[in-house]
Amino acid sequence: MNASRKKGQLSFFAKTIFIVISSIAFVVFILLFSKYQKETQAIKESSQFRMDALNILQKLVTSPDCLASSGETAKKVVLDKKKLDELSQIYSETEPKCAKALNFDYNITVIQLEKHTTLYPGKIIITGEPTYVNALAFHEAKHDSNHVYYGLCNFQPDDKYCSGELDGFTDCPEFCWYNLSLCPVGKYNPCCVTYICPIEKCEIKENKLGDHPWVVMCDVDLKRDCKVFTGFIHRWCGKVAIDMPIEVGEKRESDIERKEWSFGVKTHIGISSYSPRKAKKEELTISIPVIIKYNETFSTEGFIYFHAVRGELEELYSLLEDLCEKAESGITLNFSKNFHLSYPVKYSEPYICMTDSCKKFECSYSLDFEEISVGGDYSLKFSINPENKRIVVRK
Repeated sequence: MNASRKKGQLSFFAKTIFIVISSIAFVVFILLFSKYQKETQAIKESSQFRMDALNILQKLVTSPDCLASSGETAKKVVLDKKKLDELSQIYSETEPKCAKALNFDYNITVIQLEKHTTLYPGKIIITGEPTYVNALAFHEAKHDSNHVYYGLCNFQPDDKYCSGELDGFTDCPEFCWYNLSLCPVGKYNPCCVTYICPIEKCEIKENKLGDHPWVVMCDVDLKRDCKVFTGFIHRWCGKVAIDMPIEVGEKRESDIERKEWSFGVKTHIGISSYSPRKAKKEELTISIPVIIKYNETFSTEGFIYFHAVRGELEELYSLLEDLCEKAESGITLNFSKNFHLSYPVKYSEPYICMTDSCKKFECSYSLDFEEISVGGDYSLKFSINPENKRIVVRK
């Protein structure tokens, strides 16, 4: 009897221990899973932020509505100097309307590099004298609507190696297709490779000499941008006559000074325009080389610096800007959204501030913003009142 009772007590104790351990394991699992979800969400938000920032930068430098010079090719980023002047004057504290960011804010700085240069009054296009160029001529320049044929050889075209027709298949060893210097003349027979390259990185010139009317000249990374065409094609290696631009007029020497343009949400002396301390979630800076175009005869080099920040103040401010655009378009809205605000937020026209970090809010509608005196979690109510042209924000 005692043995049965002890056995029952041990069984109950074992079950109790099992339940306790299982409960602890379940709690640990829930905590780890919750942590994993938060980390995954943070990675997702960071990736989305970087992608959105790149999209905004691309729009700024490629859209004629922003900074891009109209009619330029995709070979280089070309910025219009007049548009730089205009945007830096109009948007000294806010983002340009042509490239508004959502859930983050940014600032643009364009720096013109100083250098010494020789200037000419203009250019003219002339038909060049028959000459050799380091590219083959073709009967047909286009492979399809987006690609062209581009021919190179393992020698510099001249009287010694060029004898006219080079019809046929690509006749170089495969190991040197993308680096013809690996096939030196002498060790290997003269060979030529035909590539298929993107049309936007190439220029098709009309050959005024002979029966092969097209010469294709490209500015490409062969391995990255092009692929080898291994089929039969009509090619020509010899002198060609193509239109060439030449500088005309009396030249003059000039020193180009360093110059800087800046616009967008930026930091002033002693006052930040971005979320403070723990309210700031992430920031990044991207720089790319650019050409700054003054007019048809003068351009110079520089860099564009794109600085983007996302945080609690940026999220709130971006939403208010979006509401302003909708209000000015005649849209009426009434909704709530949850925010975590680490610090107090107030509006003192025209600035909305989180502690000492302030952003200028520009809108034809007035902003009626209820002050948030203590940091915490809030469900803010937003509404547009078209009768008295107000955007209302309430806790």
